[in-house]
Amino acid sequence: MTNMANQQISARLQTLISNISDLSPEKVSQNKHFIKDLKFDSLKTVELIMAIYEEFGVEISKDESIKLQTVKNLLDLLEIKIKDRP
Repeated sequence: MTNMANQQISARLQTLISNISDLSPEKVSQNKHFIKDLKFDSLKTVELIMAIYEEFGVEISKDESIKLQTVKNLLDLLEIKIKDRP
């Protein structure tokens, strides 16, 4: 996957997280922790997983979502899942 594709995924993900967390996109950097920094709870997490499926067509399992702590963790997982699609 090209760096441009990574940047597009990152920007789209940043917008999704921003919308769900009610924070400006500038405050949703890759080092932000979902619970500590972005104040995500289980409902917001489910909302984000559903939004990711709608936006990217990528499914994230409950087990995978539990392991995601930062925006960077999620971005890395998304890039792998998108790259590995048939």
